[in-house]
Amino acid sequence: MAINTQKVIVGGVAAGVVIGAIDFVVNGIILAEQNQAAIDALGPDIAANAEGGAAIAFNVVSLLLLGILVAWTYASMRPRYGVGSKTATMAAIQIWCLVMLISAGLTFIGLFTWGFFALGSVITAGELLIGANVAGYLYSED
Repeated sequence: MAINTQKVIVGGVAAGVVIGAIDFVVNGIILAEQNQAAIDALGPDIAANAEGGAAIAFNVVSLLLLGILVAWTYASMRPRYGVGSKTATMAAIQIWCLVMLISAGLTFIGLFTWGFFALGSVITAGELLIGANVAGYLYSED
């Protein structure tokens, strides 16, 4: 059966909004001081770039695209694994692995500490699990 592109976009945007909202609360409010210290440690130029309007716009767009990617992955897996949370969880884990490989590479070259990476891994896993389940709930092939 063909993937319903319109439902992928709807579910993906919803997932992206949920992921972004969780990310804002966790990283922007709860862990704001720790995240600011990590960014400040990178140097004044990088810290300034991370706080500008362009960085905010990039984050919004990238989170929406991440949500769409999770929804598309769920839709792709659904014919083989079935409808529901189990398939959404597998889609989230698949995307999480990809994101963590990239983050681990940045951590390996010294951009962040391994403790910061570990905390981010847990947060990202939670965000993706919730976002993928939102996308899975909204997705249908009809």
